[in-house]
Amino acid sequence: MNLLIIAAVVLVLVIIFIRMYPLLHITTTRLFFGKYSARYVATYKRYTLQSPYSYCIKDDFINHLAGCYKIEPTLPVYDSALEIEFSDVPFGKKFKEVIRAFPSPICINANRFPAFELQALGYKNQVFGHEMKKYLFFANGIFFMGQITFNHSTAESREELVILLQKKYLNGTKSTITDFLIRGKNQSFLRCEYNGFYLILSYLSRANANTIGLVDEHWESNVATSQIVQQPTLQAELMDKL
Repeated sequence: MNLLIIAAVVLVLVIIFIRMYPLLHITTTRLFFGKYSARYVATYKRYTLQSPYSYCIKDDFINHLAGCYKIEPTLPVYDSALEIEFSDVPFGKKFKEVIRAFPSPICINANRFPAFELQALGYKNQVFGHEMKKYLFFANGIFFMGQITFNHSTAESREELVILLQKKYLNGTKSTITDFLIRGKNQSFLRCEYNGFYLILSYLSRANANTIGLVDEHWESNVATSQIVQQPTLQAELMDKL
């Protein structure tokens, strides 16, 4: 009789453990690796089939690199005497420092690639009544690229933005077309492009050789097999946000 009771108790405990294992696995992964880690997100998705966070990007990350990596020969390129800066977050900033300073992102991505772990944070803002979204990309916890997208922009607002960007970095207007690249000091770059739906500003720093080497490796190993697709006055206020 005692053996039967022990066997029944063991069976119940095993059943409870099996049922609770996914929750235990998710909880321990979050505790050990952090709630913003790629390992935690992957573990969460393994059992729930969805991410614990809203996605900043749903397509291939290669598409977001393409603006600064795939430069057409006909693209206008300008040189600036200034270093390109992304909003109020310096390149090279650590992920933990950024999420501590800006603790309420609207979206988060965390993925493990062969070369590095990618994390992305997204924030929303309004400029002149137009929706603006900022995305910050981190390789192994180091901020190396930022993007700003403007939704539902008008031709007039896009032209004004281009003029302000060139006034800020080129000390004058070179052209009002919306597709160009600015090369700044300390290996910093700003790509402006309009895909018919969004005006996209991509800010990239190549100053950190270790970090950018990992990103270059990811680009080179994936670009051959990935299909790159397009992503779908108050001047002082805007100048501070660019």
